[in-house]
Order: sequence, then C-alpha cells, then structure tokens
Amino acid sequence: EKFARAKAGATAGEVTRIAALPISLQMDHVDMKAVLKAGKEVNLETRKLAKGDCVCTNEQIYYPPLIEVENSEPAYTLNSSFQGRGLGSQWSHNLSRSSFLATFAE
Repeated sequence: EKFARAKAGATAGEVTRIAALPISLQMDHVDMKAVLKAGKEVNLETRKLAKGDCVCTNEQIYYPPLIEVENSEPAYTLNSSFQGRGLGSQWSHNLSRSSFLATFAE
C-alpha cells in the first residue's frame, strides 16, 4: 500500500483490501510483451501494437498514464482480468488497445 500511495497519491483512491499474493512479471519493452500475474486474482498479457490495431489512422495517445512514469508506450491488451475480492465485482477485458508499458519514474 505504501508503494502504491507513494507512486499514485490521490489517484489510488480508497484501499478496500490488502492481500499478500505471489507476483510474477515478465516484460520486454522492445516487443511490448508483458505477462503479469498476482496469484489467481490478477492476470494481464500484452503485445506490441500492430498495423491492424488502429482505429481511425489518426492515432494519438489521448490519455497519458495517470502517474509519472518513464519509457511509456501503449500496448495491445490480449487479456486482462481481476478475479479477486474487495472491489465488489470481478471482470475480464480482452483484445483491446488499453495498456501502457512503463517504468516507474524515480
């Protein structure tokens, strides 16, 4: 929680649950491929944006990351899901232009 608050500040909002889960992260900034897992509750997998992923051929980053980061680039979300408790819902969102890969700024 301290790390999230230090990086996100007020953007983090209300903390509804803290859980100790095993976390694995594999990230390749060149291919924009990332695989993040937090126990069986959180899953995210991305790939580099491809030619057929454009929406209107006037592609811009309209919404920047919500916190200060370095090396940020948009990525294509192959799959993402939250299957945990504490948020009042579980969800899955796949196959969309909805991810950023970045390094937290110092």
